[in-house]
Amino acid sequence: MFATVAAGEGINLQVCNLMINYDISWNSNRLEQRMGRIYRYGQNREVYIFSLVDSDTRKGRVLTRLSEKLKEAREPYAELDPATT
Repeated sequence: MFATVAAGEGINLQVCNLMINYDISWNSNRLEQRMGRIYRYGQNREVYIFSLVDSDTRKGRVLTRLSEKLKEAREPYAELDPATT
């Protein structure tokens, strides 16, 4: 599935397990909402989400920063997860 802004507009996408974003919103909440449409209760497959962004653009820098923040948020929990050691 290729997703645009319409993917975050209240539709249930749990029948999908692969999402490719080719337009990244400036509002990170919209991106999170779009991802939440595919990863829902009842989703029984592993979900893969890819975002196509040129790293030499403002959107690329925003996505890089978002990835860094997510990594920082996961670090405290890494020591609690035996699968990461």
